Amino acid sequence: MFALCVIALFCLLSVSHSAPLTSYQMPPHVETQRIAVGDLTCEDVIRPLDQLDQHQLEGRQVLVAGGLRELAHQERFKSRDSATIHFANDSETSQITLKRVFGFKDSCEYLNSNISLEGSSFLISGSNITMTFLYTSCPDCLTGCLDMLPPVLMDPTKELCPEEVTRGEEGQKA
Repeated sequence: MFALCVIALFCLLSVSHSAPLTSYQMPPHVETQRIAVGDLTCEDVIRPLDQLDQHQLEGRQVLVAGGLRELAHQERFKSRDSATIHFANDSETSQITLKRVFGFKDSCEYLNSNISLEGSSFLISGSNITMTFLYTSCPDCLTGCLDMLPPVLMDPTKELCPEEVTRGEEGQKA
């Protein structure tokens, strides 16, 4: 069974930047790196999705773990109590709204972005951030194959932030 993985934590770390991609290529060291599963290479067990379907993205997702490449970003990630993302699309275009919600002790942070789908990637409008969705038959291989630090698990006992309340609705913004 293939697990669907999103590199760079479903865009949860807006500080991760890369050049826009029209197609994803494994870094040169990934193509030839051998992993501990027989003679398989990383390229054998990790590959980009052929095409993202916007309807597969729709809805709210809860982050349960994340892996990063840089220690400074990992430390910032560890400071979060919870994280969710919500993909919404009101039309049949490739423009989608991405809502990110982070819980920090007694407060919540709400971020909204427009994204565009391109092949197996999505681009965050107004930035130089590209995220690529990958299939893997070996989730444990992601850390070694993509030079990521060991994954950080979120604390499942922490409450998630509520959906953002817009002006005019009852209640207050969390």
